[in-house]
Amino acid sequence: MKGKIVWLCLLLLFSGCSPEDKDKLSQVDKPKKELLVFCGITMIDPVRELMSGFEQEANVKMAMSYGGSADLMQSIKLNGVGDIYFPGGESFIVEADKEGLLKERKQVGINQLALLVKKGNPKGLTGDLDELTQSGVQVGIGHPELGSVGKEAKRVLQAKGIYDQVVAASAMMQPDSKALSNVLREGKVDVVLNWQAVLFLQDNSNYMEILPIKGGFATPHKLTMSIISYSKDPALANRFLDFCASEQGRAVFQRYGF
Repeated sequence: MKGKIVWLCLLLLFSGCSPEDKDKLSQVDKPKKELLVFCGITMIDPVRELMSGFEQEANVKMAMSYGGSADLMQSIKLNGVGDIYFPGGESFIVEADKEGLLKERKQVGINQLALLVKKGNPKGLTGDLDELTQSGVQVGIGHPELGSVGKEAKRVLQAKGIYDQVVAASAMMQPDSKALSNVLREGKVDVVLNWQAVLFLQDNSNYMEILPIKGGFATPHKLTMSIISYSKDPALANRFLDFCASEQGRAVFQRYGF
């Protein structure tokens, strides 16, 4: 009897609700849709900010897997999961597309390689790439097989004709942009070839400064976000893509140096 009374009260309460309230009540027990973003390590901060905004706007749950662009692509291939792939370089988009891993894509910003030196530039470097081969200059570069920053560094140094020399003299070869920033912050090297946007991360500007690369060897590259072909909800993934590529989304990326 008591159960019938409780049920009747709930029925009367619900019948008095507006259509909007009924819709809200009907959504209470439904699990939120989820999106998984595979994000290059340099872009973590702006993507986290945009994920938070999209969670509120679309009432979804966002998750991120981050790391080197090559490792992320291998993870997507091996596990067959994910909704968004966002590497630090366009070459990984091209490669993943050839593997049949991607669908729609949009540009959300730009990425550009630069020389980053210790705060105050104690070695007095000028941005000339030939200085990376000088005795007494400790250099850090990315591994070309592990991340977009290493692949771009190799392209730039090969265009200058000094890649093998720099590799032979390089004090540190690192997997990604974060690792490059760390060895510079810790004073293990004098200069690194890294994405200029890392200066905007955390408090990096207190430890390092940018030297634009002379000679026109480093040019801006498109920063592209793409839907993964394994996505279980490509329509929702496309909404997030539009959100990031919107005027509001691009403003976030620009604020972080992209």
